[in-house]
Amino acid sequence: MLLNQALRLRALRLLTAFFELGPYAINLTLNVGIFPYVEKLLQSPAPELRHVLVSIWCKILLLDKSCQVDLVKVHGHAYFLHHLVGTSPVSTSQKIQSLAVLARLCDGYVPAQDLLHPHIGAIIPILTDVDPNVRLWACLVLGKSWEHCINMEVSAASAALVHVAASDPSPSTRAAAVFALGTLCKSQSNGVLLAAQMSGSLVEDASPLVRREGILAYAGVVLRPGNISPLEEGDLKFLLHVLTQVQQKDPFIPIRRLVKMILARVPTVALASSSVVPRENSLPTSTNLDTITTSMGNFSLPARDKADTVVLPPQLQSKLYAWAAAELLTPSGKIPREDDHDPTGFDPLSSEGQLTMQRSRNYACIRATATQLGLGKDNGTCFKWI
Repeated sequence: MLLNQALRLRALRLLTAFFELGPYAINLTLNVGIFPYVEKLLQSPAPELRHVLVSIWCKILLLDKSCQVDLVKVHGHAYFLHHLVGTSPVSTSQKIQSLAVLARLCDGYVPAQDLLHPHIGAIIPILTDVDPNVRLWACLVLGKSWEHCINMEVSAASAALVHVAASDPSPSTRAAAVFALGTLCKSQSNGVLLAAQMSGSLVEDASPLVRREGILAYAGVVLRPGNISPLEEGDLKFLLHVLTQVQQKDPFIPIRRLVKMILARVPTVALASSSVVPRENSLPTSTNLDTITTSMGNFSLPARDKADTVVLPPQLQSKLYAWAAAELLTPSGKIPREDDHDPTGFDPLSSEGQLTMQRSRNYACIRATATQLGLGKDNGTCFKWI
């Protein structure tokens, strides 16, 4: 049906509906060998196919990361960028899916990051979108595109992210902005200054999710091999002081454990010299936001040296992108089953919960009966049903 132009749109819509059943449906479709045909359709200029192709590719890439290599070879990122920032209006779900595709393309893949660098300016206006999920995924795209930065102007993007991290009403969006800023701080030499000046919004936020992302951003700065020797200098010394205060005063115990893990990897001499008088670290306002942007300047991100790469343990690596991708891949309206490992949102007192429990009991009864029938057949036993 995909080869028939008259039936192509209907086939793609059926495929999109099938993908909504969950990851197993996507995996079955890929095993059939549909990938080359869907990849070929990216060259089609038909606007009516664009919406369904964005949804299909979003599901495919979130499930199978290896497809990013083939998509980058055909410059597929341009297809989703054009759909995202084109002249025609785009729905919220389409914006989220397009941003998810771009973020997945850049996830640990340097060629895709290099292709997306010239188009970062098109992502910045999306940070002011009315939907918090769109703003969240825009921050994730910026963060993923900065994992391996090479000669890119980032002053405008960093200023916009500072504003989002300080004032966005959604905690998850603020956490995504902090994640992007943390990736930026780990990728370039001037990130110490940005991390020090952003300490207020990172560690004084009311949301533990935002504070955790801030601590993980600090970990990439203070544990960077190139920063270990000059830890006694002003900004890094102040960062160590902030981490020490968080370990002592943060009300969330898991955050204290993260800080303890970070400080255990910092040289003892640097910790001993970090007892300084704390500076002003309030949340950025419209006045000091300009100061942060001016102090950073229009710098370019240098190529990352392998000897200066931050290698953090899994406990000190952000899980925010993985969580957002899993939420987007989870089928909507899924009814939890008895064998589900994560029955999130299952309420046994609701009507759906009662129906699910009744189905589970029926399934358990049928399974027990089938087991008895199997044992009776092996033992030559005849069951009499009344």
